[in-house]
Amino acid sequence: MKKTTSIILLILSILSFQVKAVKVEGLGEAAGSGPGAREQALTEAMRDAIRQGIGVDLVSQTQITNFMLDYDRVTTAAFGYISSYKVLSQKVNKDGDYTVRISADVKEGSPAKNDLAALKTVISRKGSPRVLIEVEENIAGVKTRTPLAESVLKELAKEIGLQVISPKLLSRSRSRRGRRDALIGRENVSKARSQSVMSKCDIVISCVINGSFKEVEVYGMKSGEATISLDFEVSYPDTGAVLVQQALPTKAIMSSFTDPLQGTRDALVRLMKGKVSEECSAVSVYSKIIANWVTELDLGAKVELDFTKISKPMLDKVMKDLQENHTVTNVLLREFDGELYSLIEVETRLNTNKIVDIVRASTDSKYKLDKSSKYYLQFVPK
Repeated sequence: MKKTTSIILLILSILSFQVKAVKVEGLGEAAGSGPGAREQALTEAMRDAIRQGIGVDLVSQTQITNFMLDYDRVTTAAFGYISSYKVLSQKVNKDGDYTVRISADVKEGSPAKNDLAALKTVISRKGSPRVLIEVEENIAGVKTRTPLAESVLKELAKEIGLQVISPKLLSRSRSRRGRRDALIGRENVSKARSQSVMSKCDIVISCVINGSFKEVEVYGMKSGEATISLDFEVSYPDTGAVLVQQALPTKAIMSSFTDPLQGTRDALVRLMKGKVSEECSAVSVYSKIIANWVTELDLGAKVELDFTKISKPMLDKVMKDLQENHTVTNVLLREFDGELYSLIEVETRLNTNKIVDIVRASTDSKYKLDKSSKYYLQFVPK
């Protein structure tokens, strides 16, 4: 326990250092010449730049042994990141491999919220996820048509480059398209468009706010006091996997406003933006989301593969072929039913097209992709 604590404290101390960026060149290669190969080669070049930028002796200097993760993964996911980069050259070599060389500015630690270039690089590499923000607000004595915190959360999300979708506008758009589908006889398509808005987003940020506001007197001066607690949950709607779960303890926040509406808004803005406490804020939640994405980009994201009426031998072959791919970290059988559906979970850096190619080859093209989202693929018999 003492050794584990020491390791955690050492990692935190390393991450706390503020250092200048180091400019290095990184080289990445990937088999093939298609869009997938280009993306993989660029990622490998970034990883190579990070290894060079933070120094190959970083782990040995810590005198920590028996790391569960290899050096490449730890340094890329935890100790270094690219704040900006420029592609110097890209080509397909004589062996048909795609090669990318970049010039990159590398910093130690994890990207801070105010390092917008680094954050936008991470978000871009994650495919610019579409974000749905849901807020349930219960402030005693304060009634509003729209939650006061919703605009603050959206503002912070847009500031770091997240693509925020509006449920109201999206519903109107889908309703218009659905009416057109119904008019031209496509009833099934019309019904499909009426599904939950969550099917059109990649990540859901839910926030439950409880609190109260009262007028107080301090040294003969009237002011307001808001008592607020926040509960955040960040999840992937297609799989239900929870990315971040954080309960921020109740805070009593003083405000110069005595009006309940103005005072509560003032307190929420300062709390959400980390003006009261950076650890107890929406800023810390967004930081955890980015940190998770950095890890997924390096170690791989968890993707669910759903198969309808697949035999156990064929499913075993799919799992074996996936596990043999060098970009796949883990393959787990979550559920099997040869008459209904079976579910496996894959932790991988492979994109959807590559996973589909492996499944087709493993099943001799007997299964086809029927439905897909960022973290969920459904296969059915041909």
